[in-house]
Parts: sequence; structure tokens; C-alpha cells
Amino acid sequence: MTTSSMERPSSRTPYSVQGHVIYEFAHAFWAAFDATYYAGGRTTIDGEKGQQLENVRLGVTAALSLSDRHHNGNWREGHE
Repeated sequence: MTTSSMERPSSRTPYSVQGHVIYEFAHAFWAAFDATYYAGGRTTIDGEKGQQLENVRLGVTAALSLSDRHHNGNWREGHE
């Protein structure tokens, strides 16, 4: 009878932080900037540590409504 000395794989918890900034330039035009950072998630198999994960993601979005039918108007309208 043989026994295996293999350990079970394990991984550390990944963590992330996100941020979003939105700016309305005109009645029907707005833009947003987004950023995400994450780290952690290192996997260990049989005592051998894998690569530490770490990354940053950046994004920009812009939107222009071509007609009033596609624009909901000012957010404050009807909410004051």
C-alpha cells in the first residue's frame, strides 16, 4: 500500500478596488472614466507558490444622444 504525500492546492483571496467618475458636458453628452486595481489570488500546489496576480485596468466611455427620444433629460427634473 502506498500513500501519497501530495498536498491539496490552495489559493489566496484576490482583492480589488474600483473607481468611477462621470461628467455631463452638455444636455445629451457625457463621459466616464473607470479604473480597477486587483491583487492576490496566488495559488500554491505541493508547496510551490505560483505567480502573484496584480493588474490595473483603465477605461473611458463617452455617449452622445442623437435625439431627445434617446435622452432622459436632466436627472434633477422631477426629483426636486
